[in-house]
Amino acid sequence: MATSGRGSGVVGYNVQAAVGIRHHLIVTHKVNTGHTDKLDVIADRGYYNSDEILACDEADIEVTSPKPMTSENRSKGRFVKADFRYVKILLI
Repeated sequence: MATSGRGSGVVGYNVQAAVGIRHHLIVTHKVNTGHTDKLDVIADRGYYNSDEILACDEADIEVTSPKPMTSENRSKGRFVKADFRYVKILLI
């Protein structure tokens, strides 16, 4: 993999993994050592920050990321929208 240093590089692999929603287990993966001219990345909510997204934008890398969790209510010990789930009850 190329680095910003002249004539330097890092031996490495590009690894992609998909995780199942229900059990949060890896359901598929792919290891790639090839080169591409365009990158599209998906950022996990827990593993990115604004500096990294800005660096991707400046490098012409398309980033898809989830909506950040910005509510201060969680830090105040209050419930947030993600804590609730709609359960339809049928009345007979």
